[in-house]
Amino acid sequence: RNRAQGTGVLLVLTFLTSAVANRVANRILLVPMAKHSLFLSLATSAAQLAAYLLLLLSRSWHQSLSPFLAFVADFWVPLCLTGLCEGCFYPLVFAAAAKLPGGLVQVLNQSIVPYTVLFSVVLV
Repeated sequence: RNRAQGTGVLLVLTFLTSAVANRVANRILLVPMAKHSLFLSLATSAAQLAAYLLLLLSRSWHQSLSPFLAFVADFWVPLCLTGLCEGCFYPLVFAAAAKLPGGLVQVLNQSIVPYTVLFSVVLV
């Protein structure tokens, strides 16, 4: 039981530290980049795409890609809709976050979580 409590405390501390770091990073980024929010959102999307492609390449060296390709072939419509939603989300978030007070930026960032869960339930 002590180990479970220690893990819970560690998770709470990690969450709080990440939330504070996220808020500080957002404020630092968004104030000077307020006029360049579209560039910032496109750069973020490009970085995510590069990370996912690198992950896919690293997995392809260890296992066959055919299960991944079969999944894409079976579920291409939800995957395209997900990509469309993410493509709309980032420019809107960065454009809005540059004009919001600090506390609301975190609410905006966390608002994606329940919608992601609901959307995944609909997909499954």
